[in-house]
Amino acid sequence: MRLTPADAMVRGEEVEEVGLDTRSDESASTAQQHVLEAEQYVADLKRILEELVRDKHPAQADLARRVLRTLEESLTLAREHLAREQAKLAGETAGWNHMEVPDPNEAQGGETER
Repeated sequence: MRLTPADAMVRGEEVEEVGLDTRSDESASTAQQHVLEAEQYVADLKRILEELVRDKHPAQADLARRVLRTLEESLTLAREHLAREQAKLAGETAGWNHMEVPDPNEAQGGETER
């Protein structure tokens, strides 16, 4: 069983520090994979729909159109999810560029020793 850092600390176990939450990175990667798969499903179904129309199969073409609309809606949702995961991941790293590092030459309390 994998412990969260908080659980490990409560148990007195050492917590491994990492730069990014790997779960967020994995979530973004999974979301990207879902978008790619959905795009492929949509492209495949559009090709099949064209064949059904060309070969004069109206009932099957109508069903394919309904399924296509559903897949396109799913693709839209998958893209929105990916955008949220990427934004979350970017938010985790955004603070790194603006971290304040104390000046070691400055004394504590705002006064400078001479």
